Amino acid sequence: MGRRSNGEGTIFKRQDGRWCAQYTVIINGTEKRKTVYGKTQKEVKEKLSVLKAAASTEPESKNCEYTLTAWMRQWLEIYKKPAVKATTYQGYWMVYRSHIEKSDIAEIPINKLATGLLQKFYNHLWSAGRSDGKGGLSPRMVRYVYVLIHGALEQAVRNELIEKNINQYVTIPGKEHKEIVPSVSI
Repeated sequence: MGRRSNGEGTIFKRQDGRWCAQYTVIINGTEKRKTVYGKTQKEVKEKLSVLKAAASTEPESKNCEYTLTAWMRQWLEIYKKPAVKATTYQGYWMVYRSHIEKSDIAEIPINKLATGLLQKFYNHLWSAGRSDGKGGLSPRMVRYVYVLIHGALEQAVRNELIEKNINQYVTIPGKEHKEIVPSVSI
């Protein structure tokens, strides 16, 4: 039997008599070595083929290790900073730092985010989200936070980190309508 090609994995006999197979999988750009053991070389080859097949069909969203905070930081730096004006970027950064970075959902992996969690987050911002503790944010600011999270998750879908953008299923507060009072002049 000849030498195995790159990407086919490694099979060898250990000093303790067991056979070992190793295969490299790429998870979010990071290489991870997966190892299987068996009593015979044939058994290990079969396990290796199953491991390789599972790695090629497994959606990457199951392996996503980005928290919302980590992904939003990367999204802002890589995708938004070069695409928008400096003042717009600073505004995005300020909203991120003020309302998202230290929130309850910040350390949740993006593939574990659920519509209910996001809905509770937006409801909290609207009812009691001000940093000075004097009530909630305006519907416009809640919508701004929504737009930032939506954009970041949409990019994660494009990068195949998650299957769908669950942010699209939440309901955010409506626009404030000011009543127009006509002035009567005679």
